[in-house]
Parts: sequence; structure tokens; C-alpha cells
Amino acid sequence: STMEPPRTPGTPNFMKAGTSLSMISSRLNLDEETRTKAEMLLGRLKIALRKDGGDEEAPYWIACAVFVACRDQTTKLVDGSVLRGNGVSLGQLLRATNLTLVEFFSHMKTFVEEFRLGEGIEEEFKGLVQQLTLAIICFRKYETIYDTFFKSTFSNGVPSHANDKLFSFGWLLFITVRAKLLGNNPDLLTAYYALLACVNVLLINAGRDAFRPDLNLELHKNGSDPMDTSMTEIDRYKLLMSKLFESTDTKPEDVSVIQTHLNEYLRSIQPTLFRLDEAIQVFELPGIASPLLMGGLLITHLNANLQNLERNYDQLVQTSGRLDETLFLSREGAPIGTPSKLSSFAPSRPAPSSGMGSFVHRQLFEDQISNNNSHSNIRDMEFPSSIPSSPYARSVQNSNQAPIPQTPLTATLELKKWLQEAVHNRPDHPSSEVIRFCKACPQDPEESIRQRVARLNELLYNELSGEDNGSAGDSPGKKKLVNTTKLYYLVLEQLLLAEEARLHQSNFSNILNNENFHLSLFACAFEAVSNVLPTVSLAFPKILHVLNLKPFEFFKVIESFVKHGPTLPSAIKRQFHDIEDRIMESMAWQTGSPVLEILSQQMQPPTAPAANGGEESAAVASRKVGSTKNIEFFLKKTLSQCAMRIHELCRRLEIPQNIVDQVWDAVKYVLAEKWDLLKDRHIDQIIMCAIYGACKVNQLKQPDVSFKRIIEKYKKLPRAQPRTFRDVLLKAEGQRGDIIAFYNQVFIDLMKQFLLQYQPAASATAAGSNTNSNPSLSPRPAPTVPTTAFSSSSSS
Repeated sequence: STMEPPRTPGTPNFMKAGTSLSMISSRLNLDEETRTKAEMLLGRLKIALRKDGGDEEAPYWIACAVFVACRDQTTKLVDGSVLRGNGVSLGQLLRATNLTLVEFFSHMKTFVEEFRLGEGIEEEFKGLVQQLTLAIICFRKYETIYDTFFKSTFSNGVPSHANDKLFSFGWLLFITVRAKLLGNNPDLLTAYYALLACVNVLLINAGRDAFRPDLNLELHKNGSDPMDTSMTEIDRYKLLMSKLFESTDTKPEDVSVIQTHLNEYLRSIQPTLFRLDEAIQVFELPGIASPLLMGGLLITHLNANLQNLERNYDQLVQTSGRLDETLFLSREGAPIGTPSKLSSFAPSRPAPSSGMGSFVHRQLFEDQISNNNSHSNIRDMEFPSSIPSSPYARSVQNSNQAPIPQTPLTATLELKKWLQEAVHNRPDHPSSEVIRFCKACPQDPEESIRQRVARLNELLYNELSGEDNGSAGDSPGKKKLVNTTKLYYLVLEQLLLAEEARLHQSNFSNILNNENFHLSLFACAFEAVSNVLPTVSLAFPKILHVLNLKPFEFFKVIESFVKHGPTLPSAIKRQFHDIEDRIMESMAWQTGSPVLEILSQQMQPPTAPAANGGEESAAVASRKVGSTKNIEFFLKKTLSQCAMRIHELCRRLEIPQNIVDQVWDAVKYVLAEKWDLLKDRHIDQIIMCAIYGACKVNQLKQPDVSFKRIIEKYKKLPRAQPRTFRDVLLKAEGQRGDIIAFYNQVFIDLMKQFLLQYQPAASATAAGSNTNSNPSLSPRPAPTVPTTAFSSSSSS
């Protein structure tokens, strides 16, 4: 196998780890093929960890290797279908290795990043992380809601649900329903409504003794008289529902659709799964999502029904490879992990941030660069003089209080409320104001705008159809597109009104007849709506591929959308900043990008005007001016991104400020003169090489700035990906290698003369007096090149 590690002499004894693997293999009854694959993975890990002094014999690494080995197998089920994996669930693996979910996921993340395990394993792990994140948020919310209505036992003054069968039933019902009705990773809002629907079932079916004493007094006017009938069952249920919706900041209509699906599902499984005393009934209450009343479900037959539900869910986990979420019901949550560590898997929604810092940090860099640099030549721009100390710098600069961080759920509910208010009573067609601007154009574009929107709706609906589970009226895809269309027309109107006020004119034919502008604006509206109603099949950047839209064209409209959109929530602004970063760092530098085309044209000498001149030359000149303004805007924003990344990485490396300034100069030089270095590459690759080269030419001894240390610090930055330093384009014909190979074979050839200007005076004089000297800036000097003060071994 290509994964087999070389058997080199002097490597650490692996017998102990093998023994541990043998013990775990025995506990899980692993077949020989799975065990061999796990041992091979541990061998690869041992070689990688040997450099860093890691412990490859630790149980968490064995668990990671066994997990990958198990998922690499297939199992044929009785019905003939093929299941990925060999039937060993993650829960069984954690019990066999005595690990918590947090321990496993934190180390598995490193394991996946360190080894190229294949797209299948990486996507599966990503899905499990999403499932865990969603489960953590929902479980915490379930605990809060449950304690609002039902009595609990206490442990050290804190409510404990370890032996609460009603609590366990509610959670099992939710995770079963979520898997059966909502798929693997539904959006948070849909999952939350499903949770409320399941709580609804508990409220109507639980016995009187299950409720909190204070609530019982309210539900029964005379608590000492069980025969008291002053409040009917319907009245009690109405009171419970009003308390549920009030305490969760929701409305009955939010839950009604999923409650209907849940009722249908419960009816279908009741004959084989649940034991009841009487027929299923349902309260028909206007405006209230009504759950089923299933006689004796949670009173006389709670134990039997809970056991049946447990068996049903266990079978589901075994046949689907899902995360076993019954682990959350374990005593004191021990198999999960500590709450503080759990938060790393459940960030506030959404979680995008720039590759090296928050979007507020980058905005402050942009402000400084724009305010301090009016130069059209980016090489004259200065590095920002001050660095913001807090990610809240802008929002609290005039306040003594830091903002209260939102939970993922409150952020999601805020987003939903924003969208409802933004598109409320807005048309899904051109407004009277948009029509007025269309009629001010020499050629009225209204009909083409309508046709384009209809075409985009049809195109995107076909892409979204796989996510629709309900009827046409309940279609999530249709709902997303209706909201997208309304938001698109709203922002188009606001943008045109703002331009009219600024320019004192109404003819915006150049905008209203621009295909890429409309595609980009519609894509922005879709992206904003997707923050509220998440989509899997059209997650960015796929929306650009479907619309055949270049990232740079999309980038040009983002700022206008954010500026003229209806008071966008911070979560959506973060999402757009994140998209901008992704475009600037790599997407805009791919082959075929307009950025490369415009920069290439600007490098060409001006041509003489055509003999006929006239209108054609004026049109070409106008387009060229527009392109120049767009590319200057793009390069300035890219520089602000680079400034923040240079600052953050150099700070972690403890590099002196004078060398930081040289790194900044080198990156500006690449963007202004050697932009071809960025073609089909990532801006971080240029920054890392510039840092190494600047430190090398300055002969910096302390701190150590080898490539190994640069990569070590880079890996700890937010959203840093191993492929950025492992998989770099070397030659135009597709040859690839790591960051050191790129530095040696490509970067230093083009940047050597520029970097040598920062050579210390004494070294420069010595180098100049020796005509045969060729000071090397490479971490891997060629054998024929004499070693100099600038050289280092390949271990750098």
C-alpha cells in the first residue's frame, strides 16, 4: 500500500501502541482488514509526530485511526443496500477507548488535517462536526425548556436529568424525528422548531405529577382537589402552549408545519413502536400547532415506550453512521466533555471570520489604508500605524460595556426577524420606483429585468429541489427564492435612489442593462437569505458556478449590497466579509479571472487611436476607466487584508517592526509588479514566503523564523488550511509541491533582487566585493551554490 510507512532503523518501539490497538480491536471485534488499516495509519502518524515529540501511543490517536479504518469499509445490509462503514458506531468506539466526544473531535480534526484521507472521509467528518454542533445547541436549549415546565431532581444544587425517563423520552423523540424527517444536518431554525414540536408532545401527554409544583397550581385551580374541573383539558393545553411560545420567543405558526409532519410520523410508527391505552386524538385549536394526544404514552407505558424508542434509534445509528446523540443522556454528560470545550464546536452563528482575524479588524485596516493613502500606486501605500486591540473596537469604542455575545439560537431568531421585517409587504416584481428608473433609460430594461429574474428563479429552484421535503406550498426552496426576489428588488430600488441623490440624474442605463450587475445583486440577495434559511446544495461558492458568475464580478457588488441593504445584521455582514476575503485571497487569482486580464492589459503599452476614432474609442476608453477604478478598489481592499494577515502572523513570530515593514513592501511589490506570482495561488503563500525571505536577508537569528516555525504559527490561525502550505502550484503546466518548493523554484527567482535591497550594509558590501559570491536566500540551496550567511538547511 502507498500508505505503508518506511521501516527505518532507530524508530520508537511501536509494540505498546500495537498492544493497545489489539485491546481495542478485541473490544470492538474488528476484522483483520480494519485492524491492519488502523495500524498502517498509526504508523504514518508515528513518523509525523516524531518530529514534534508527540505521543502516537495515546488512546485518542488510536481512536482516530480506528474510526478512519472502520469508515473505509463497507457493509452489505439484509435488504441488499450497501452501508459505508463496518457497523462500529462512534459511540461504541468512544466507550472502547474511554474518550469524550470533545477529546475525539479535537484530535480527529488534527488527524484529518495532517493526512490526506480522501474527500469521502473529510466530508463525513465535517458532517459529524456539524451534527455535533447542532446537537450541543439543541440539547442545551432542551434542558432549559424542560426545566421551565417539568420538575427535576437536583445534584449539587443544579438540575439533573440523568435518571429522568420523561426527559430521556423527549430527547430520543427529537433526535429520531430529526434523523427521519429532517436529514443529517438541517439548519438550526428548522431543528429548533422540531424540538419545540417534540416538547409539545410531552406537554400534552405527560401526567400531572411530571409538572413543576408551581405550574401545577396554575393548571389546576384547586390543587388539593383532583376532581376539580374548573379548567378544561383544552384550557390547560392553551395555557401550556402560550407559556411555551412566550418562553421561546416563537409563534404557533412557526411550529405548525413541522408539528403536522411529526403527527403523521407518530401515527405511522405507533402500531409497531408505542403502547397506548386509548386511540390517538388531536386537539383542534385555531392558530395553535396541535400535537397528538396518545393515551398512556408517557404515563402508564413510559418505560416500555422509552425502551422501544431506544431500540429504534440504536438501529438507526447502526445503519446510517450517524453520531449517537444518546450520549448526551449519560450521567453528568461525561462522554461529551466539559462545557467550556464544547463551545469550540458550537460557535455563534454564523462562524465565518477572515483567515487571520475578525471582520471588524479588517474594516479598521481598510479605514486606515483608505484615509492615509490617496495614492493610485499601491507601492506608495503605508502600513497601518496602529492595530485595533479588540474585535469589538468599532462597536464599543464610545462605550464602557462590551457587547453581550449572542447564542447561536438567538442569533438565528434575530436573522429570521430581520428578514421578515425587510421583505414585509415588498413586491416580488419591480416597484414603481424601479419602473420609473427603467423608463428614464433610452431603452427601457424593465422587461429584460423581469425575464432575467424569472429565469434565475427557475434555475435556482431546480438546484434547490433536492432540499424540499414538503408540498409545493411548504417548499423551502420556493420560500428562499420568493424572499430572495423581494430582497433583490428592494436593494435595487434603494441603490438607484441613493445614486440619484448623489449624481442628480435618473438615467442609469449602464447599471440597469448590465447583466453581471444583476446576476451579482441577485446572488447577494440569495446569500443573505441563505443566512436565515440555510442551503446545502447552493452554499457559496456554488451559487457563482450555477449563475456562471466570476468571483470578481460578484465582489464588485458586495459593498453596494451591504451599504444599501435594509440594515443588515452583523451576522450577514460577517458572511459577506468572509466571502470578500475568500475572493481576494485566492478565487480572484484563478486562471480566467477578470483581475488577471485587467492587470495584463494595464501592463501593455498604450496603442495609437484608431483612424476612425469617434464613439467606439470613447466607449473603449470609458470601459477602461471603469476597469481601472474597479481594479484599484480591489487591490486596496486586498492590501488591507494582507496588512492584517502580515501583522497577525509576524506578531506570533515575534518579528521586529522594521522587518514587518519590509514584508509589507514585498507583498505590495508582488501586487503591483509581480502579480503573476498569485496566479492560481493563495495570498497567504506569498505572505509566508515574504516573511521567510525578509528574515533571511536580514540574517535574523532570534527569534528563529524557519519555514517549519512559520507553518507552525500559521496552522494556529483561524481558518488556516494545511493545503495552503502543502499543495502549491509550482509550474504553469500543473506541477505542484509544498511551500518550500514554491519558495525555491518560483518565488525567490522573481523576488531575490527586491529582497536583497534590505541586506545589512556590511553583508551587502562583502557580497559586492566578491564577484563570485551568490548569496542564497533559499532554505534548500542547490549543491553547486556555496553556503553563505543567508543559507540554511532543508530542515528549515
